[in-house]
Amino acid sequence: MSKDEQKEGFIFHIFSDKMNENLAKKLENLALELSKIYPCEVKIHILDEDFLKDFPKELSSVYCFRLLISTILPQTVERCLYLDVDTVVLRDLRELFALDFEGKLAGVVKDNKRFMLRAHKKYQPFRDFYFNSGFLLLNLKQWREQDTLKKCLEFFANFKFIFIDQDALNYAIPEGKALVLPFDFNLFVNTFSNAVCKDDKRRFFL
Repeated sequence: MSKDEQKEGFIFHIFSDKMNENLAKKLENLALELSKIYPCEVKIHILDEDFLKDFPKELSSVYCFRLLISTILPQTVERCLYLDVDTVVLRDLRELFALDFEGKLAGVVKDNKRFMLRAHKKYQPFRDFYFNSGFLLLNLKQWREQDTLKKCLEFFANFKFIFIDQDALNYAIPEGKALVLPFDFNLFVNTFSNAVCKDDKRRFFL
């Protein structure tokens, strides 16, 4: 490992509403093993009901955790990558942190437009632009300056929601404030539900 590489590293922040000692120890050991390959550390954040006092009571806490990233991470952290717990990473993530998205709130990947528009077809505020919130490259500096969390809470207070925090994020991050990334940054099984056979044009649904 070169001296330049030794200056780099990842910090994995895990948000949860509970964590037993056994799992915490396993995560600590995992960080030690990974650090033999590339510098990293794991930080665990246990969020209680006080963090969620401004959210509607019917929302499950785990769905709201990603909305709180800007308030939980230190103010010195200006960029972070949020990934859902079921995400499998198959490529080097460092290229994401080299992207220029000055003036943008987040780097996102569009969701299944056909399905989402059908689900939301009868009410605002969604039209043609809708992204998946399982992958979010967040510009926390802009996020804090534009008080994006407040806009998410505004959504809950004024609109119906289907996909909970994902709907709120799509309201708070309009197309003009999003850096749209290629599908290979967030490719999931549902993407193939709209696959078209080139021979007979039939659609296949999983």
